[in-house]
Amino acid sequence: MARIPLEHYDLLGTPLKVNDLVVYNYYNRQLSVGRILKFTTKMITICRVGGGEKRLACPAETLKIDGEAVTMYVLKNES
Repeated sequence: MARIPLEHYDLLGTPLKVNDLVVYNYYNRQLSVGRILKFTTKMITICRVGGGEKRLACPAETLKIDGEAVTMYVLKNES
C-alpha cells in the first residue's frame, strides 16, 4: 500500500516542508527559531536553531519565516 504524503500548514495556512525555518513557542517561555526535521501524522518535529533540542509541535502553532534577517540569524547561531 502506498504511503499518503503528509501535508501540514502553519498558523497562516502556508504549507510546511522539511527543512523550513519556523518560529514556535519554546515550552511556553519564549519564541524560538527552529528547523523542521520530520512530520508525524498530526505533529512536526522541530530542532531549535543554535541549541539542538528537539521537540514535537503542533503545525498550527508555528509560523514559517524566510528572508535575509532569518538567514543571518541562522548563520550566526547554528553550529
